Amino acid sequence: PEAIEKLAYDYNFNLEYENKKSFSKDKSLETINHFFINRLTHNKNALDYLHQRGIHNSTIEKFEIGYAADSQTQLNFMQKNFIDIQNALFSGMVAKDENGRFYARFTKRVIFPIHNISGKIIGFGGRSLTNHPAKYINSPQTKFFNKSKLLYGYHLAKENIYKQKAIIISEGYLDVVMLHQAGFTNSVATLGTALTKEHLPLLRKGEPKVIVAYDGDSAGINAALKAS
Repeated sequence: PEAIEKLAYDYNFNLEYENKKSFSKDKSLETINHFFINRLTHNKNALDYLHQRGIHNSTIEKFEIGYAADSQTQLNFMQKNFIDIQNALFSGMVAKDENGRFYARFTKRVIFPIHNISGKIIGFGGRSLTNHPAKYINSPQTKFFNKSKLLYGYHLAKENIYKQKAIIISEGYLDVVMLHQAGFTNSVATLGTALTKEHLPLLRKGEPKVIVAYDGDSAGINAALKAS
């Protein structure tokens, strides 16, 4: 199905789905992603954070990095743009509190869109800019989003992985962003999880040499050995 969708996208062919409510046909995540990108340009604090980490504007654009504002602003945007709240709940963009009220899952965070192998947005990762106890959060597990089978940045890295016959695996979003910026465009990262057997089908594509590039501290070295 992913190959068919990729070809349809490349040749501007409109696919017809038997299930009219198919998540694959839903464009709400792309719409919300454009909103996040736009919000970043209006948030000096988030932009300063990225620039202080050494990330260039061209790299921000390449990885479509955005910013998630407060919950109500996001809910208002969804309503204004006719994004079905049940679709947003299904995709993990919103959740319900104990009183049954909807709230945005990602708030006051730098946002990293997560794509599948064909480049379709299927989830998000968010880095808190406040003192939130969870520094990073991902979209929740859904039918289309299984973080144990995904590698961040793979859709951008795959051509160079095939060409170079090598794949660099790092620990997080910013590692991938900085590695690509430095010219290591065959770099990817796990989504806050250890490297697992479920990643193997993706790692085997093109039969590349696997380079594990985790942090140089003891925790990173131990994780690298375990991954190996």
